[in-house]
Amino acid sequence: WNDTLKPESMSRDPTEFSFWVAGNLPLDDKLKLHLLRTDSAIQRLRCELSIMKKCAVLRCRECEQLIANKKDVFTMSREGPMGTFVNPGGHVHEMMTVMKAKGIQEYGRASAENSWFPGYKWTIIECSSCHIHMGWKFTATKNKLKPNKFWGLCRSSLHPAFDRETEEEEESLESSLMLY
Repeated sequence: WNDTLKPESMSRDPTEFSFWVAGNLPLDDKLKLHLLRTDSAIQRLRCELSIMKKCAVLRCRECEQLIANKKDVFTMSREGPMGTFVNPGGHVHEMMTVMKAKGIQEYGRASAENSWFPGYKWTIIECSSCHIHMGWKFTATKNKLKPNKFWGLCRSSLHPAFDRETEEEEESLESSLMLY
């Protein structure tokens, strides 16, 4: 899911690595809990690998609008592409960073106030189809910052979709995960 991570920054311990992978995949709570309850690190890693192989895109959880491709996921911090952030109101957001997003629209004005990424201003984004909150677009305030823009997508607004998005395939994946 992410080519920008450096292998030397990842744990070599299979258990620690399997939990890190589970924490950095954009999974719904039910599937994430299933992974985290799996007793064997090897089984957990096999399950995670199956998900990563079959999943190709991220869609809006409400209306299935295509939001991002997995090739656009990148790491903006040392912890990985998924991070947990708290806004000034105390709301916690699990957010995945992507280089490109589609099927979204901006809402409101850009602001640099309370930005989670110094040097970037943020704008709220929503699904262009159903208008649920999808996250934020971050734009560099100085030309020399790279990337000059990226999107932070809320895990709670997304669901991973598979190459052939059918109920049968999703049920097949869920069934195969239960075997692990």
